Amino acid sequence: MGLIDLVGTTEIADRLGVVPMTVHTWRQRKRLEFPEPDYLVSTMPAWEWITVREWAEKSGRLAVESTSGNDYSLHDMRPDTDEPDPVPSDLRYRVLAASGGRCALCGATSKERRIEVGHVVPRSKDGSNDIENLQALCDECNRGKSNRDDTRFSD
Repeated sequence: MGLIDLVGTTEIADRLGVVPMTVHTWRQRKRLEFPEPDYLVSTMPAWEWITVREWAEKSGRLAVESTSGNDYSLHDMRPDTDEPDPVPSDLRYRVLAASGGRCALCGATSKERRIEVGHVVPRSKDGSNDIENLQALCDECNRGKSNRDDTRFSD
């Protein structure tokens, strides 16, 4: 009998290329039918990787390149299919690099606050993920801006 590949929330997030909070969101949304934990390890939920992998394939959150071992490739990592597409990581990197790690509104650095990539024209108002519609904002400024306006704070 082979070893069981047990994974917790953090390991699932790492293998699927998302943050652990996304895994928590998947678990809470009943219609996504995220599998129940197979085990409790020191009171923490644990799953057999094969169970999570099969769910990820079925739900469109994992595109498998090979059926051997743990070969897999990332496909669609949205926490919920009703949500807009996330900003692709290559665009996120370009926006953050161009900003020098500073908020376009208040000038805070990544050492002072979390710097996020925000939309000039919000997604809720049909804004796109085009680089021209993205700007670096700290978490406070991005929350304050919300979807109320379409001001570009960077040059």
